[in-house]
Amino acid sequence: SSEEAVVAKEARVVEEVVVRKDAEERVQTVQDKVRRTEVEVEDDRRTAGSTTTGTTTTTGTTTPRMPDPDRR
Repeated sequence: SSEEAVVAKEARVVEEVVVRKDAEERVQTVQDKVRRTEVEVEDDRRTAGSTTTGTTTTTGTTTPRMPDPDRR
């Protein structure tokens, strides 16, 4: 009679890990001066093909968008 090896693997749960992500909201005011902004505008209301180029200095504040609670 011949011998035949029987090999099997069985999965066992050793531990469980819980992963959680807490969402935090914060408001941050950012204020700074823009040194130079170059803008190229094409205005189709006037003559077709005319462009305007200018330089502006802007001071302002930005408020970040609140995260969408449906996007997780």
